[in-house]
Order: sequence, then structure tokens, then C-alpha cells
Amino acid sequence: MSLINQMLKDLEARRGPQANGCVLDQPLPSSASADSRWPRYLLGALFMLMALGLVWLLSERLQQAAPAPSALQSPASQAEVSIRNSPETDALSRPEPPASQPLAATEQQSPPVANPLPSLAPQPPLVQAVPTSPSPAPKPAATKPTQTSPAIKPPAAENVQLERRLRPASPQQLAEQAYQQGYLLLQRGQASEGEAQWQQALQHEPAHLASREGLAGLYLSQGRQAEAQAVLEIARHHHPGHGQFALMLARIRLEQDQLMAAVAVLEDGLRMQAQRADYLAFLAALYQRQQAYDRSIAAYQQALSQQAEQANWWMGLGISMEGAERPTEASQAYREALDRGGLSRPLQDYVQQRLRALR
Repeated sequence: MSLINQMLKDLEARRGPQANGCVLDQPLPSSASADSRWPRYLLGALFMLMALGLVWLLSERLQQAAPAPSALQSPASQAEVSIRNSPETDALSRPEPPASQPLAATEQQSPPVANPLPSLAPQPPLVQAVPTSPSPAPKPAATKPTQTSPAIKPPAAENVQLERRLRPASPQQLAEQAYQQGYLLLQRGQASEGEAQWQQALQHEPAHLASREGLAGLYLSQGRQAEAQAVLEIARHHHPGHGQFALMLARIRLEQDQLMAAVAVLEDGLRMQAQRADYLAFLAALYQRQQAYDRSIAAYQQALSQQAEQANWWMGLGISMEGAERPTEASQAYREALDRGGLSRPLQDYVQQRLRALR
């Protein structure tokens, strides 16, 4: 039964039982269709009376050999028996229902009613007075439990976990684990244990970037320049485009009074670090120490084009301009350094002194 029919049935059940004690299983017709049904009921009743009279006359003539009916049996009962036994009279006695009447199937299958013949007064169709026994609910079909084929059975969770444990970790994974452990140890103040973890990480993966940066910074902070230099030389081989390694190595060379070596280290990576402002400013300061003022001016200007707020770089540009005998441009660079702010007190005094000297 559709959802709409079920709703109609529930609505009819809430209204209460019908006059004959039955509840219809079909949707209730509208009020317009119920009003238009009474003329058809009257015609049907008249046709039925005429058919019953004709059947009674035929039965008197054709069934003369049959025993007379009992005195207790009324003419209405004899006509009713003839109607049940004669298929020809069924077609004549049955009123033709409208095309939209949904109860035609029920009228054909219902048994004859044992009531007396209806009177000429309009009555509702006989099929509504016939109580319909509710059909038993179909028994749910027994479903057989489905069996999963062993070929497509998923592996157990324990087996999957066991396979993951047996799979060896890659050198990169081992190096990362060692680096993380060393970082935590250094945060706790255990520098030697953290250093050992970073060295172990480089044993697993010599190109591990974070471990080499950490070790080089740790060695420089502890004044172990030779060890830091060894780590950085290997790091430049694995990561030639990483500018931080070149800056750290150039500082080590500068502290060792190896100015030419420091410049060579920075120039070697200049092609890859041409857009890095701090790299260019450091190289400009080294050019200035070499008294290569034109190169220093070009490097300072390129760095300031990216970060113009750096007062120290403006002061360095003024020094290089003054060394290149360009006093007017040097004075402008010194004023920019003072206007930007951020210079320490000794550097401010030096810049003001140079401005007075260039007037």
C-alpha cells in the first residue's frame, strides 16, 4: 500500500468505525463523487428489481421438474438462489459501477448477501455492507545468512599492524626522528645529548638539512669553529643553493682573518642568492673591507631596494660612497641612516661626525 493510502486509512481509523462495523481498505472518495453516486444507485436498484422478476419467471418455466421450494422460503430467497446459480443473470443483476470506482474488484469477489431484497428507497451499494476479512500479513521470507568469500575477506587488523611494525624505516625517517629527539634534549639544557642525537641523524642521512644547521650553530655558539667549518663544508656540497650555510662559513673565514676566502664563499653562491637582502648586505660589507667600493655600493643599493628600512645598511652605503669620493651621495646616505632610526648611540655619533666633516 502506498504512503498516501496508508495516511487515508489512518485518518479513517481515527474517525471511528463505519455504520456496518467495517473500515475500508481503499482511499475514501471525495464529497463530490459521493453525491453523484445516488442517481446511479437508484437506477441500479430498479434494474435489479426488473432482473429479479425476469429471473423468477424463467425459473418457474425452466425448472418445472425441480421440487417446489419450501413454504418457509420467500420469493426473495428463491430469486437470490437463482442469481447465485445463473451466470447469465449475474451480468444482468449487477449494476455497472463508474469507471473511477476502486471497489469493482471487491464486488466481483465478495459472496452474495443473505439480506432480503432491497426496497425502492435509495440504499448504499451492497459491497459496502459486506464485511471483509483482513488478509493475513505475509510471513517474512526467511533470509539465508550471506557468506563472505574467503578470497575477498579483508585482512585482520592485527595482521596489518604487524606488517607496519616489520617494515623498516627509511634513512630519512630515522634522521628526522633523531633530530627531533636532539632538539627536545637541547631545550631541556642537555646539550651533549642533543649533539649526539644530531650526529646520529647525519649518520642516517648525511644530507639532513636541519641537523647540519643545528650542529653548525651549536659549534659556533660554543666557539668550536673548526668543527663548525667541517660541518658547513659538507653542507655546502649537499645543499649548494642554501645561503645560510654560505653566510655561516663566510663569518668563520672572516673571524680567521681570511677575507678573500670569505668573499669567495659568498661570491660562489651569489648567483643563487641574488634576491636575498641580508646576503647582499654582508657581501657589500666584505667588499668595503677590500676597498672595492664600487662593488660595495652596488651590493648595498640592491639590498636596500628590498629592505629600505635598514639604517645600518644606509650607514654602510654612506661609508662606501665616501670611499668612492662621492661626498654628496655619502651625505644623503648618512641622513637616511639617521632618519630611519635604529642605530645605536655610538653609530649615531659616528654618522653625525661624518656629516659635519662632509660640509
